[in-house]
Parts: sequence; C-alpha cells; structure tokens
Amino acid sequence: MHASLFHGLSNPLLLFGVLFVAIIAFSAFRRNSESRRRAAALQSMGYARLTRQQAFDNPKLIARLIFDNAAASISDWVGKGQSAFGETVIFDFTHDMGVDSAGRPSRFTVVAFRVAHAAVDFEISHVLLLERLLHLPNEGDIVPPHMATYDRHSHQWTRPEIDLPLLKCVAPDGNPAFAQNYRVWSSDPVAMQRVLTRAMMDALVRANDVNLHVAKRGDWLMVYRWVSSATAPGRYPALVQEAAQLAAQLDLGVRGSG
Repeated sequence: MHASLFHGLSNPLLLFGVLFVAIIAFSAFRRNSESRRRAAALQSMGYARLTRQQAFDNPKLIARLIFDNAAASISDWVGKGQSAFGETVIFDFTHDMGVDSAGRPSRFTVVAFRVAHAAVDFEISHVLLLERLLHLPNEGDIVPPHMATYDRHSHQWTRPEIDLPLLKCVAPDGNPAFAQNYRVWSSDPVAMQRVLTRAMMDALVRANDVNLHVAKRGDWLMVYRWVSSATAPGRYPALVQEAAQLAAQLDLGVRGSG
C-alpha cells in the first residue's frame, strides 16, 4: 500500500495537484488566522468591523485619493471607532505598483479621521532621496482622480463629478529644515500656512520618515506610510495613537462631528 501511494505521488501531475491543494489550504489558514487577530485587535480597541461600503460613500474614490490607479483598492474590512482625534477608521490599502518578498501586491495600513469637509485640502509627503540628490523640482499640481468608466452597452464614457479641488504646490514659511525635507500641496496656499503649524513641521522633521504621507481630501484626514506590507493587527492601537497625535498638531479650524 505504501509503495502504491509513493508510486502515485511520483506522478508529476498528481504531485502538482497535492502541492496546489496544500498551498491553497495554507493560504486559507493564514487568511483566517490574520482575520481572527484583526477582529481581536479591533474589539480590544472598541472598534466595529464594517465593510468598505458601510464605512464610505465611495470606497473607490477613497482608494484613488491615496493612489490614482484603477487597480488600487482598500480592504473589504474597515475598523471604525473613536480615537483622541474623534471618529476614526483603519483599513489596508493595496496597489500593484510594487510587490512584497512573496511576490504579492504591496499593502499598507491607513488611519483616517473624519474632519470638516470645508477644511482646506492638502497633501504632505517626504522629499525622495533621488529628488534631493539631483535637485529635481516637484511643483506639479495634484488633480482630482480620473474616475471615468466605460459603458459597454451605450459605448460611452461616464465621467462623474468629483467635489475635490486642485492641489497646488505650497512653499511653507518659517522652517527651512521642513521645507528641505517635505513637499506640501494645498487647495488654498494662504490658508495652508495656518494649517501647517510650527509644531506639525517640527514633528515631521523629527520623524524624518521617507514613507510618511498626511493628506486631507474631502471629509477625511489620512495618515499612512507607503510601505510594502500591512501593519500587524497587534500594532493597531499604537498606529492610531501615533496618527492622532500627529493630526492634533494641525490647525484645521473646525473638526468633523465624529
């Protein structure tokens, strides 16, 4: 019997089938294990687990605000609760512009706070090393995402109106170290000088994190790091606390109702 089993497994097709099933089973086990850890972490924080459709009016738009690419998406799950900054959500973002060590699309975790829609829109990101070494300018505008879709039945493109302003490059005042290391874009360059407080600039200079992004678009202030793997669920509380402390350094005027 053992000999016949060994002979069966020596068949390349059968061996491939066994390996394929084992890989699928292991992947399912990993996903279930991660899902359980995530559920436990969110529960310990007092956060509800929602679908992305429950959490956002337009999940596709949220993804395109983080990275304007049709393949970008946010996770099916979204944790929602309260932090020191008010109404808070946490979710993973996936894009296909890079892969991790296992060859999977890059995935990182985003913390977002609901804020007043009327607050100025902006984006802050670290200057890339190559930009600094080559003294490359990066003063282009950030336009609203291109959300057009093609209807195969009518053979027409649909271009929905998106209530988001153009972001223009801003030269921040009063902090040369910040200006050297970070880029800022805003829908209102004058108002941005108030929003971007000295405390916020000093905090970002101390962090000196090349992957860090802070962006306010529409109703959400988002804090995330452009990395290749998502944050482990056990680090969610620390991640939210860090993001809330950073957000509190901004002067947005009126916060969201959270």
